[in-house]
Amino acid sequence: MHFWLLTNLRTSPSTELVLSTSEELSFSAKHIVPSEQNYELTAENTVELFGEKSFGNPDFCFVRMGSAASAEGFALVSKIQSLGISCINDPRDLMFLRDKAQGLIALSASNVPIPRTLVVGQD
Repeated sequence: MHFWLLTNLRTSPSTELVLSTSEELSFSAKHIVPSEQNYELTAENTVELFGEKSFGNPDFCFVRMGSAASAEGFALVSKIQSLGISCINDPRDLMFLRDKAQGLIALSASNVPIPRTLVVGQD
C-alpha cells in the first residue's frame, strides 16, 4: 500500500513517527510538503507534482496541515480528493476547524455545550 503524508512539518517527531511506523508495517510512504509543490490543475485523473519524480497516485493521503497551512496547500488536497483518492482528515473539515470561533459556533448550533468564550478582534 502506497500513501502520501502531506504536512509542512519536515523535522517534527510526529512526522518521523508516521514515516518510520509505515516502514515497519511495509507501507510505502512519500512525505509531500504542500507549500513547496507546484502542480497543474487539469481534468485528468492524475496529480503530477513538478520537480518530483513520477511515483504514481497514492492509495490514500494522510493530511496533517494546521492553521498555518496555505490555501494552495488545501487546494492540492482538494485536487487529490477529487480524483477519488481517500484523504484521512478531509480538507473541508481542516479548513473549517482552523477557525476556532466557527467551530464553537457550529458546536453550539448543534446543542453541544461549549465553555464561555471571548473572541478578540485582530486590530
